[in-house]
Amino acid sequence: MRRMPAGFGIPLIAILLGTATPAAAQRIKLPVDFDELEAAAARDSNDAVAHYNLALGHWSREEYDEAEASLREAIDLDVRLAPAYLALAYLPFARNPDLWDDLSDIPLKWDKRMREADRLYERAFMIDPVVDLRIAGAVVPKRSVLWQHSAILADFYDRWLQAFDDFRDGHYEDAYFRFDRFIEDSGGRHYLERVPGSFIWFQALSAAHMERWDDAVELTTYLLEAALAEQDDDELTYLPVQENGYRYLLAYLYQQSGDLERARDLYETALEKNFGLYMAHVRLAEIHRAQGDVEGALRERRLAVEASPDDPTLLLDLGVAQAKAGRVADAMQSLSAMTALQPRDARPYYLLGLLLQATGARIRARTAFETFLTLAPDRYGSQREEARYRLDAL
Repeated sequence: MRRMPAGFGIPLIAILLGTATPAAAQRIKLPVDFDELEAAAARDSNDAVAHYNLALGHWSREEYDEAEASLREAIDLDVRLAPAYLALAYLPFARNPDLWDDLSDIPLKWDKRMREADRLYERAFMIDPVVDLRIAGAVVPKRSVLWQHSAILADFYDRWLQAFDDFRDGHYEDAYFRFDRFIEDSGGRHYLERVPGSFIWFQALSAAHMERWDDAVELTTYLLEAALAEQDDDELTYLPVQENGYRYLLAYLYQQSGDLERARDLYETALEKNFGLYMAHVRLAEIHRAQGDVEGALRERRLAVEASPDDPTLLLDLGVAQAKAGRVADAMQSLSAMTALQPRDARPYYLLGLLLQATGARIRARTAFETFLTLAPDRYGSQREEARYRLDAL
């Protein structure tokens, strides 16, 4: 018997950013020709990543309506594609760079779009707290271009703002140490109240991208405590996300660092504050599984489905967990339910094929594998090869 292939990964295109100009934000520079992206999306029309990549191609050509359509198609195919939500959040700024001039005085016609942008931004971080933020570099103007001819402004940029540009370019280590220098110049970690919340937020994220979990925990703990204190403060200060967002991020950081008990407590509190934070159930399921608590993991998978019934991927997670627990009939039911909600997703058909073949349902297994091969994009190479091998055996 062949070894089971690895799980389905989601490789994301690397965004290569061009040189900024004073009059406009950075542009996306594609690593391949636009025609190749368009052909890939047409060939693999069920591939969320292909549509996301095509959206970046349209974005690079300033075809923003087409970019939005491709991003929404990507999300329709994979509701857990965090970079697509983030791109949609920043798209209004690509359409209208004047929005950067004064975010506190956004034109009325943009209010609804900006509220949606905030929601999309938060959803991207809920799905993946270390989502790649380089798409922001495609729309956020770089101050270095504007200030490079003034020694005073250049020094101000170096001390205050270059860290943000480093972060948005994906240079997380450079960003981390620039933010750290600014914090030290402000009195150090014991005087974080002197530091703008956005600096602390982005240093925490830089630390997380570098897997400096202890640093990320310390900084995010401060932000959570500051957000809680702000609720009773008449003089509000700017903080990048809401209080429960910090709590969720802190839980994630503890989980990554291996402190599963603290992570679990924080996820549970976050859910008490917001039942719709379904990814907290997903994370709790991972924790229970790591601790050998199969029933706890299954319970959290079911709760995730209840909290977000519009996410078919949660049924895939539940089906996989049920199969691993030996609940084959339940697993097939969950996977079949996913195919009804998202008939263009190949993954449940592959897993159904494995389960049906294992239970001796050869004809149904063959149908499942054939459907998988019809739907599966090219990048599912090892799974496609395995499905063909199993079809031959059937």
